[in-house]
Amino acid sequence: MNEDAKLNAFLKERLESGIPGEPPRLDAILHAASLSARRPHALLWRRLLTAASLAACLAALCLLSVHLRHSPQPAPQLAASPAGSLPAPEQAVVDAIDLLSMADGEDLDVEDGSVEDVLLAWQDAPYRDAVSGLFAETETSR
Repeated sequence: MNEDAKLNAFLKERLESGIPGEPPRLDAILHAASLSARRPHALLWRRLLTAASLAACLAALCLLSVHLRHSPQPAPQLAASPAGSLPAPEQAVVDAIDLLSMADGEDLDVEDGSVEDVLLAWQDAPYRDAVSGLFAETETSR
């Protein structure tokens, strides 16, 4: 235990031997800090400019929202779905599937037009092409 105390004292003495009491530029730092504390008008101008820029941004957002609310917008053109007589939620699902299938370039030939049939046809569309090519190869090999 005494050996550790001697080693710790030796290390402490060696580590603290090259450290000065105060940094050489401490006076310059304290002087700059006192000068900035004496100029409250600079802080006032900074606060005023920040408040003015925030008010300008808020005014621009309000004007943009008013402009977008009152500007005429064309009604979206939805694809004619095979199930035109469905209730509103089911019709919305069928219309969404029609839009997604048009974006994918798929043609959903659904005769019934129920939501379940349209959904199944849309889910099976990517696999239909792969399977149709497979069946075409087996028929040509016979």
